[in-house]
Amino acid sequence: MSNSFDWLIVAPRHKDLRAVDSEIAAIAAHHNIIPQPPLIGYVSDLDVSRTVNEAECDIFHWLTHSDGDELLLSDGLAVDADTLAQFCLSCQAELCIIDACVGQQMAERVAYLCACDVVYSPVQIEDKVAALYMSQYAAALAEIGDYYEAYQATGSHGGQYKFIRAKDGVTRGHHDNAASIAELRTEQNQVKASITLLSISCLLIVLIALALTLWQTTVLGDIRAQLSDVKAELHYIERTINDRGER
Repeated sequence: MSNSFDWLIVAPRHKDLRAVDSEIAAIAAHHNIIPQPPLIGYVSDLDVSRTVNEAECDIFHWLTHSDGDELLLSDGLAVDADTLAQFCLSCQAELCIIDACVGQQMAERVAYLCACDVVYSPVQIEDKVAALYMSQYAAALAEIGDYYEAYQATGSHGGQYKFIRAKDGVTRGHHDNAASIAELRTEQNQVKASITLLSISCLLIVLIALALTLWQTTVLGDIRAQLSDVKAELHYIERTINDRGER
């Protein structure tokens, strides 16, 4: 019996990713690709946001490049882990496939925030190799019907692919997760504001210290000049007294 899953693909066009079409075709041989036509070519964050709000899927698959911390869209646009997690929540994805080289921290954050399984690659993989692996995984998933068991059947391809299971005790697609993301972002903004305030305070302290040092230097210079004048005056008086005494 074949297990067919709704597979939402985001594939911004990159010149060096030439196997995207063949990879999508291999997945489509076993599963239902959404939307139709899929998000291929010029893809912005607004395109993705509109799609995930209109469609639900089982698998949310990103075919793109990454700088390690963010997934690259078109025209320099990018998606961070928090935004990706929000997208997964919106389309109620159970599995997020990040077919790009990303850090473990980003993948784990997505899995935690939206409570979905995550397949990702921690290393750079050639375009054709990635396409072959995903075609094998899609076939295994159609046969087995379980995300993790299909991953085990396909293998990690020498450690080039990792699987993170959703956190236990967290309900998939729960609205509280969206609130938790907002709370985390608020906390991050508060931390950034605190750091900024601390930096400004430190700068003010340094400026005050410099001002005091300059003031002390100026005052001491004036005092030294006045003492020098007094010393010269005393020396003049002393000479005058001595001259009169000699007379």
